[in-house]
Amino acid sequence: MNAKYFLSAFCSCIIISEINAQNAARPILEKMYEKLNSIQAGYYKIDFKMKWLSERDTTLRKGECWFEKTFLPDDSIVTKYKFSTDNFFTVFDGIHRFVINADSTALIIDSEKFPGWGTYMEGNAYSSLLYEYFFKKKKFNKKSLSDSAYSYSLISDEPVNSQPCFRILITESSDEDSSHYKKVLYVRKDDYVPVKFVEDVDWQDMHQFVDATIYDVKLNEDKIKIQYSIDSIPKYFNVKNYEQKPAKELLHPGNKMPEWKLISLSGETLESQKLNAKLVLIDFWYKNCGPCIKAMPSLQKLHEEFKDKGLLVLGINDRDKGDDALKKFLDYRHITYTILLADRSVSAKFSVEGFPSFYLVNKEGVIVYSDSGYGGEGTEKMLREKIEEQLKN
Repeated sequence: MNAKYFLSAFCSCIIISEINAQNAARPILEKMYEKLNSIQAGYYKIDFKMKWLSERDTTLRKGECWFEKTFLPDDSIVTKYKFSTDNFFTVFDGIHRFVINADSTALIIDSEKFPGWGTYMEGNAYSSLLYEYFFKKKKFNKKSLSDSAYSYSLISDEPVNSQPCFRILITESSDEDSSHYKKVLYVRKDDYVPVKFVEDVDWQDMHQFVDATIYDVKLNEDKIKIQYSIDSIPKYFNVKNYEQKPAKELLHPGNKMPEWKLISLSGETLESQKLNAKLVLIDFWYKNCGPCIKAMPSLQKLHEEFKDKGLLVLGINDRDKGDDALKKFLDYRHITYTILLADRSVSAKFSVEGFPSFYLVNKEGVIVYSDSGYGGEGTEKMLREKIEEQLKN
């Protein structure tokens, strides 16, 4: 057998093996979905670990949860729940969410007025403990498998808490933003309940992971009923109704730029009143903000294009430490525009609540453009047009 034929045969075996692994994963996932759709109520304890993108420390949480589902005709789900940790417990009765704290305070949230806060909140600190496979807003179906951008494959078995489990590897990669997502899902062999998942996300030079395990699981027990009311709160508690604060608007064009005096990452002191009649583009950002990171190449491009024509690009960071980790973060992305370190009073002066937020300030110190969020090429095009317009004046 010549080398060329051997290599071709070897590659064919790998491809066939991958296809077999994918084919083996699908029926397990379908049975898992069928099982999840049959669960009306349940109880579990959970251990949850997470490390955010650029953070060094791991967050550890523990809790226990009772839940009760109502399946609606449109395939959506209302899930009532009671969840407890060391310092609080929270209940959602289908209409109100009650947060009962260890310091004898309680908060009541009306889900009809504030649907994003009253019910299950994906990505919220509380909902990270509400095990995602029991709290999906829609019923699972086979179509969600076929339409998924993820790849699935069956890998070697491994027990969880001495219970035999299938392991399914779920992956997704994107060349566009150099990201790679991997999840290993553990599914119990005896009843197809997913009892553990480990997620890993690699994005550029950063790594994020989640490790969630549930145990002492009890499902479809009649005695699990989520009942709570305002009268259930102890009388001596300080009770407040949640009221959403109106969102702040960024300072509008025509306003004078607030005064500030900040130190750059390189140790240089800059003052708003001593910018030598420069056109200034300000970006409020921080490391763990995905849209902020996506905006950086555009800002660097604008900096290189207009720095010799009178533009000064400033990145104001009020959340990260000015340490070697921040310098390494910026060096990896080849950022050479000025980074200023601030406290949150500066972003408050600029009415910044969302990140990234941009301000373009003319040579007289007057704001000529403000916007929040990064919309890719559209944002870069808008900023370039505004910069060119001001530099002509």
